[in-house]
Parts: sequence; structure tokens; C-alpha cells
Amino acid sequence: MKVEVDLYQDWLDGNIQEIKVALNEGYYFSVHKDWQNRIANGDEIKDLGIRERLLLLNLCRCYRQVPARKRLLKVCRDVVVPPERSRGWSDFVKEIVDGTDLNRRLSRQSLDIDSQDKMLNHWRIQHFHIGVGPDAKHPMLIQRESEIVYAYVTPEVLYVIDVAEHGKWAQQQLLEKLDRDYPEALAPYLTNALDISWEADEEDYKRLRKLNLNTMLKINGKIFVEPGMGVACDGTPSQVVMFMLRVRRRLDKCCQMIKQYFESTVCVDTPCQIGVADVVRLRMYGFDNRYVYVCCKEHHCAYKISENAVERV
Repeated sequence: MKVEVDLYQDWLDGNIQEIKVALNEGYYFSVHKDWQNRIANGDEIKDLGIRERLLLLNLCRCYRQVPARKRLLKVCRDVVVPPERSRGWSDFVKEIVDGTDLNRRLSRQSLDIDSQDKMLNHWRIQHFHIGVGPDAKHPMLIQRESEIVYAYVTPEVLYVIDVAEHGKWAQQQLLEKLDRDYPEALAPYLTNALDISWEADEEDYKRLRKLNLNTMLKINGKIFVEPGMGVACDGTPSQVVMFMLRVRRRLDKCCQMIKQYFESTVCVDTPCQIGVADVVRLRMYGFDNRYVYVCCKEHHCAYKISENAVERV
């Protein structure tokens, strides 16, 4: 029995289809316009380098999004909301507590698949708009206002650090306020280092980010690694790179397991009527934290692959 399976290429194929859906929803490429046109037109993209770059860019797009779920709201003690933003602020608070989708409050740049949120990548701080109606240029987003919410988001808690005008992208005072009021937020990134030889200021952070360089942080006398875990040399968030590598290794292992399952002399998949002389062409149709799901359309069968076993669905 011959088994044809390449789960990594299936992942790349599925990623292109996911981008196509995102383009229909209002996302776009500001730099790789040719890729956008080819995907929108349904043209096949065979170049592995382009396919892998598209995967990284789309993973970065997803990384910038905030999963919709109920969260506890914690606000730093000196946050002041301007009266003219009170309605938008009230809506924002309700959305956090109710678990409503917050992504419509992200920046316009979040729609650009080519873009990177450097404050998020390095410090894990995001900003949200607290308008009350749809944005004139991008109706899928909320109305833009001069004041924004600087927030640190975890799966369980949304910490509001400040409500202020744009431009605090590299001001370490944001992290200092967060550590002062809610030290548990940054505790996972605290090191045992006693000191660092050089402390960056706002302009230094801007230059470092422009060069895709990471640095240690001295916050309220304590030494931290960057809460966002920094970036790779091409500017891709380290978290995204590590996720991609983990999934790639997992898919490679699953390929080996499914081949062993079918090519074993012990395996006779009678319900699917697969014979020893057949060619089984398997394609991945999804994965989650526990299983990778594959199917064979010719033989009308599907399987789920865990870390230790292959099971029929």
C-alpha cells in the first residue's frame, strides 16, 4: 500500500485559502499587492518561499487579533477617561466583560497583512479605539478618535494601563505603571539578573525596533525580558516563529505516524475497503491542540492523529 501525504503543504494550501477569506473581509497587503491579486484571482502559488512567507504573514495577522472571550478588567489607578469618550469607554468595558469581539477596536494597520505591531511584538501592549460608530474608511472597524486605550491583554485579564493620545509606542512608563499596580502581569518575564549595563530610553527603543533588535528591560529596579518576547531578525514576532516551528515538527511527526499506520502489514482498513495495492491520498482538513485531522476522499475515510495514536473518525 502506498500512502501520499504532505501535511505541511496542506497547511500552506489552507493558509492561502484563509488569506483569501480575509481579503474578502477587508484585509489587504500594502506591500505584496501582486500576491494579493494572485490570491484573490485564485491563481496557484507554487513557489515555496512565497508560500512560507504568506504563512508567516497570516500568522502575524492572527497574532495581532484578540480572541473573543470573557475577561476580568483591571485598570491602573491613575487612568482618566476624557468625558467626551465616556460612551465609547462604557461600550469597551461591557465588551471586555461580556467577551465580545474587540478586534474592531484595533488600529487600521491591523487590516494590513504586511504590517507589524512593534509595541505588541516587544512589550505585548496593544491599543484600542473607543469610538462609538463605524469607521468611515473601514466600516468593519470602530470610529477612530484621538485618545486610545493602551492595554496589556492575557487570556484571563485585560489590564488598562492608560487612556491617552497616540504616540506612546516606546514609552517605558507604560510598563512601569503596569508593574507598579499589577506586578503579577509581568511576573513571568522577571529575571534573576541584578542589573543591566545599559538602559534604553524612548528614542533607543525606537531605533532598536527599527533594526529588529531585542533588549532587556529595567522596570522599577527589576530586570525583565521583553513581555512580547521580541522578534526574529526579519521582524517576525518570536512567538509566531516558535509556533510555526512547533506545528511544522508536529505535522512531520504525524506524517510518519500515518504512513506507518497504513503501510504496516497489520493494518487492514476493511470498512474503507482499502487494499494492499491501493494508493491512499491523504489531505489535512484541520488541527487543534490535541489532534490533526486528515481524510481520503477517494476511499471516503477520515482519521485523527494524536501524539501517540491514529484513530478513525
